[in-house]
Amino acid sequence: MMRVLHVISGIDPENGGPTSALLGLTKAQARLGLDVTVLATWRYAPGRDNADTFRNAGVKVTMVGPARGKLSRHPDLSRVVDQHVSGADVVHIHALFEEIQHLAARACQRRCVPYLMRPCGALDPWAWSRGRFFKSIYLALRLRRNLNRAAFIHYTTDTERDASAHLGLIAPTIVEPNGVDLDEFTHLPGRGGLRKKFPILKNRPIVLFLGRLDPKKGIELLIEAFAGVLRVTAAPTSSDRQRPVLVLAGPDVYGYQRKLESDIAGLQLTQDVVFTGMLPGQERIEALVDTDVFAMTSHVENFGVAVVEAMATGVACVVSERVNVAPAIRSASAGVVVSHDIPSITAALQDLLASDERRASLGTVARAFALARYDWAHIARRWESRYYAVGDT
Repeated sequence: MMRVLHVISGIDPENGGPTSALLGLTKAQARLGLDVTVLATWRYAPGRDNADTFRNAGVKVTMVGPARGKLSRHPDLSRVVDQHVSGADVVHIHALFEEIQHLAARACQRRCVPYLMRPCGALDPWAWSRGRFFKSIYLALRLRRNLNRAAFIHYTTDTERDASAHLGLIAPTIVEPNGVDLDEFTHLPGRGGLRKKFPILKNRPIVLFLGRLDPKKGIELLIEAFAGVLRVTAAPTSSDRQRPVLVLAGPDVYGYQRKLESDIAGLQLTQDVVFTGMLPGQERIEALVDTDVFAMTSHVENFGVAVVEAMATGVACVVSERVNVAPAIRSASAGVVVSHDIPSITAALQDLLASDERRASLGTVARAFALARYDWAHIARRWESRYYAVGDT
């Protein structure tokens, strides 16, 4: 039986896409019969809470912590990493800039265990420009060697792969997307779950953002665009459609919600924007089912798991061209891909909110596209073949 070790710095659900993708991938791999282990660090006690979610899916989990400092170090980490690498046939490393990824890559090199590295968008020029000084030093001292000695660098889109070209890496590459668990989306819950939890929503049309409240997500652009939509809706010549509401669903990162609340107050949108906090598991699907238009207007987005989940639910989506899954969506006519500016986002939201038929048609195409292209079961089978091929080299 193929023994696969996945290494990541944390599996707290608030970590967003990387953790969500890892759960979907490992769950599907365990169903195939692979011997799957996740090794992760944790900083705070809640960071361990998601371990049982993985274990219930048949995935072994080892947590090391509490980790400290910028690199998330722990005195036992080197020993535990080496022990796990020694028992693995292949190692899949997720993210780049913590101690656990470096130790795993070096242990693989010492023990001649093949490994793959998934940058999770960290090599994109926009992301690289945030903390460039530290990252450039880290690249020179550690990261370039670890990446170049990998059996493959795993990108989730062609766009992500192409965006890393500025670093001149020489390792082979694989492009394999993230996916969705069809068990969650085949039989959808009835409408009304989100509205019941937040009565302020009433029967108003919902524009939803789902993800971490993080500066890179471009939420301030979405708020400005939504304000433009409301100005049109409130105009004397507008129809009698109900006033839409913007729902921002996700955990706060770096206290960014305070900045957003200030923007909202300045635009006099306090009664038109609802923060829900994080919506885990079934709650996020209930939110998607109640949504009229899903929007992701990120400054940079390595993949866009929430967009795929929205499409799998049958929701009409507006996606910034800087979301890396956007080219696939545009090619399939499965959503509205817009320029990364407020007028374009405003026009797309306004167009979709104005037409029930347009939303329904787009949602039907989106659901079929997402379920056909992003099924974790198919993705896991492709990974199984690659793991065996890498192990035979």
